[in-house]
Formats: sequence, structure tokens, C-alpha cells
Amino acid sequence: MEEITTKTIDGVAIHGDFYKSAHPDHPAGLLLHMMPATKESWSDFAQKLNVNDFHALAIDFRGHGKSILKNNNKIDYHHFSDIEHQKKINDIEASFYFLKHNGIYQNETFLAGASIGANLILQYMSQYPEIKAGIILSPGLNYRGIEPEQSVKKITADQSVFFIASEDDKYSAESAKKLYEIASCQKQIKILPSGGHGTDMFIAHPELIDEIINWVKNIYK
Repeated sequence: MEEITTKTIDGVAIHGDFYKSAHPDHPAGLLLHMMPATKESWSDFAQKLNVNDFHALAIDFRGHGKSILKNNNKIDYHHFSDIEHQKKINDIEASFYFLKHNGIYQNETFLAGASIGANLILQYMSQYPEIKAGIILSPGLNYRGIEPEQSVKKITADQSVFFIASEDDKYSAESAKKLYEIASCQKQIKILPSGGHGTDMFIAHPELIDEIINWVKNIYK
């Protein structure tokens, strides 16, 4: 694993953990955490993804973990407005900039995100149809003003989305069911009886990591 830094269009230094595959032409996963987590919440998933010959990049969103400088001024997500949270879409753009400079392009990269990261994925996929797949852990119909209902309707029939939530996380479970229902892309949904929110589901259900990776493999086979 290599620690990397890339910069957003609005001057935030985004830190990430990059797991490079021994096969340069293989696909990659860009992994986006929930609040108040950091990139380390994806470590087990990223390592297993890498063992399966994928590249993996897990980032700290702005104001989280090590991504705490914007134009050399300290930032903290605890003090963010909804607008600043919405600017995390720029963090995804900067991550793709890094991947592109390592020879990995959008049509070779899937997105996986939890909570607000999941909502941002749906927004991003609606804007970039070349993104083939998204894994959506514990989405919400509104996280910090990021409302994915209109975005999910724009995701094309050539794109694939896997919605995952737990019944004991009622808001996310109901949100996932609603988003799945209105999506017109290739789609799958898994509602676990328990497991909590976002990447916490990996702790309760470690087998979920293998299930997701197998789903991704079928996309890129």
C-alpha cells in the first residue's frame, strides 16, 4: 500500500491509500467512507480487492483523517455547512485525476461508498455514464442536502448499481429500497436483517466483502 496525495480544484489536499495491482491494465475500485469514518474503514475491503488483482484507492474526504488542509488552512468536517459537504464531489474528481495519471481511467473504475459517500456515488455516476458500477452502502434520501433520487433516475441501462443496507438501520434500508425501485439501470439489492450502518456491515458480515467483489468481477469479466 502506498500513501498518496492529490489536490482538488478548490485547493484541498486529499490523502489516500493506494493499493496497486501487479497487473497495470486491471480495473480499480475507488472507495469512499461515511461520517465520521476515514479511509481506514475500507482497509479490509481494499486489501481483499487487491488480492483479487484489482487496484484500490481509499481516500479521506475533505475535513476527515489526513485531508485537513485547504489552501494551507486547516479544515474540519465538524464545522462544515451542507454546501461544504456537497463539495466532496470535488474529492472524487481529484481521485480520478490521480488514477488517470497512473493509467487507470473512469471506464475501468468502479465506485464503492457508504452513507454520504454512497449518495455522492449516485450523483457522480449520473454525470459520468462511463462509470460501469457502483456499490451503495446505506444510502439516504437526503444526506447534507445530497438528494440522490433524481440522480439515480439518470443512471443509464449500461451501468450497474448494487444497493446494500441493514433493517436495523431503518432510514438507510427504506432509502435503499426506494432508490432501487426507481432506478432503471442494471441493479441488485441486499437488505440484511442486521449489521448497522455503512462499512460497519463488514464487521457484522465479513462474507459481504467477498459477495461484493464477486459481483464486481462479473461486471468486468
